[in-house]
Amino acid sequence: MDSQFIAVKKQDAAGLPHVEDGTVEVNLVVGDDRYVGKIITTRPQTIVYVSSDVRTLSGKKERFAALLAGNGFRRNDEVLLEVDGNTVRVLPVSESGDVVPAKGRQSAARSRQPPGFKLSSKDSAPSSRTPVTTFDISTLKTPEDRPEFYARLWTTIRNHLNTGIPNWQEKIIGFGQVAAAENREKGKQRTDNEIFEGFVKAILSSNNDWAKIERVLPELQSLFHNFELTYYASLTDSDVLNKIHPWFKERSADSQNLKQDLVRLIQSSKQLLIYSKDHGGLDNFITALLKANGLDPKLLALELGSNTSKHKLRGMGIALAAEALRNIGFDIAKPDRHINRAMGCFGLVRFGRWSESYINLKGKKATRFIEVDEPPGGYSYPEATEENSIEVMKTMEDFAKSIKVRPVFLDNAIWLLCAKSGLYTSNEGLRRLALL
Repeated sequence: MDSQFIAVKKQDAAGLPHVEDGTVEVNLVVGDDRYVGKIITTRPQTIVYVSSDVRTLSGKKERFAALLAGNGFRRNDEVLLEVDGNTVRVLPVSESGDVVPAKGRQSAARSRQPPGFKLSSKDSAPSSRTPVTTFDISTLKTPEDRPEFYARLWTTIRNHLNTGIPNWQEKIIGFGQVAAAENREKGKQRTDNEIFEGFVKAILSSNNDWAKIERVLPELQSLFHNFELTYYASLTDSDVLNKIHPWFKERSADSQNLKQDLVRLIQSSKQLLIYSKDHGGLDNFITALLKANGLDPKLLALELGSNTSKHKLRGMGIALAAEALRNIGFDIAKPDRHINRAMGCFGLVRFGRWSESYINLKGKKATRFIEVDEPPGGYSYPEATEENSIEVMKTMEDFAKSIKVRPVFLDNAIWLLCAKSGLYTSNEGLRRLALL
């Protein structure tokens, strides 16, 4: 089921219960059933809209889009919002403009009028009905629609970041990935130590609050022996468990998977050491692999992170491989949970399964992926297949090209929008940004 939103321009919403920059709970009637829904208004939006989640009178959560579909509504059908105090009834409209009786709703003809909804007060005459708009952001934007959508979305993202993180552009420059991309384009080659540093930082970013890692960055040079590849390749699992990993724990820079990631990095460093010897340096190896993949850095990330690739590095998926490549100057997006959930909530990439927290048989909080029709609320993130990861990188590349910025710059901007180290925008917030 596609995600449907009923949204009204603020200047046309006088008859709809709402407050500025807030939420009003209403009785929402769809078909013959009554629900508790919300009318939401947030700054700096210019619209008032019905929440995507509603509750039955017994408290069960339902998806508004599913209720519309179950009552015969289809995308771009014309409807009326009949307002009676704090009760809002959703009514279908026939081609003639009349309200369709309840018994005839399933067979009602589709409206031939331009896409939109109409808002009416219960006692208002048809001539005074105010036009409103319906949004369907989970349907993939067509190629013709996307440039306009990209421009509008980018303006909204920048405004949001300007308000929440005034120095966001300086922070992105401080990450160093934009400068790395510029240097690679100028022909700068990197030493094995510099390349391994890029891979180490990618590993450290995995499922971790980057703010924790930023605090210890100045000390990493010493811990990793100037990022000497031969040093790390010579370590044993015990070295990592007794020295390297405790170092991060002592500095509150640990993460759930860091211990095993650092152990796996031993094998990755051994692989990289072999590639370096075979090609006269890691830079030569990566350049050769890039050429073998049509000079497409997205496919290079796939080559280093895919489970089916002979060059896959131990402990690295496509997202971490992309992050390592960005650290050494490749201008691509990283398809991690933040970028993926943004692409899903913006309606640019469709994912079939999203995360859900639950209590397992041991009584502990765990995560699983469930099939859903649209992005859930909160901070649920999608399960990304390799095809999804490539699509996300390609979409981000197209987005960046359309708004004339680097993919790595756009990626970091959206990361600041989504990550705990930034604004930590929820899925509901991301969906609202796409509606502005």
